[in-house]
Amino acid sequence: LVGFCRRPPHQPGQRERGDRGWGVSHGTPERPGREANPGGCLTEVRKFYEPNVPSQFGAPPIYADGRLYASTSVVDGEIGGVSALTAENGSRVWTSDRSPGVRSTPAVDSTHVYFATPSEVVALSIDDGSEQWTTSVPCSGFSSPTVSDGTIYVGARDGSVVAVDSAGTVRWRSEIESGAIVNTTPAVGGRRVFVGAE
Repeated sequence: LVGFCRRPPHQPGQRERGDRGWGVSHGTPERPGREANPGGCLTEVRKFYEPNVPSQFGAPPIYADGRLYASTSVVDGEIGGVSALTAENGSRVWTSDRSPGVRSTPAVDSTHVYFATPSEVVALSIDDGSEQWTTSVPCSGFSSPTVSDGTIYVGARDGSVVAVDSAGTVRWRSEIESGAIVNTTPAVGGRRVFVGAE
């Protein structure tokens, strides 16, 4: 996981680009890549930190209230874990005190961080990463949970979608297709849950 920064919009008349005024799409060590959009916004992408986390990140992080929450594929030699990082500088706030198999992006609400392992849905305290509850669900391992209005939705390897409430109780389970695997992340809207299945 690497943090990048983006420059603010350039001032009128500023031209730090190619001979014809077009943005440089790749850049070099001496000249970082830049891109200009039709609105005149000049951006410059630079790496500005690499967090000190003893693991490999296997899925995109999620941002919430100044923090990044990321699942990891290795923690102390074992597969899986979740870490909370300060988005500003990448400093580690906490790492989950267990090492489950986590290969998907966590979901976050105001009090908890939720993630799925191949056998369960887990809720951690958003403050310190302590485990709050676990619920047995045959998760696919690659379907990231989605949280909406206090309910966590996740795809399962038995071809179903499972809804779990904020206390860890399974509210319902809906089979999409027998023998299928729901590896996609559920999308929620208009009182419906949308998923794709293999």
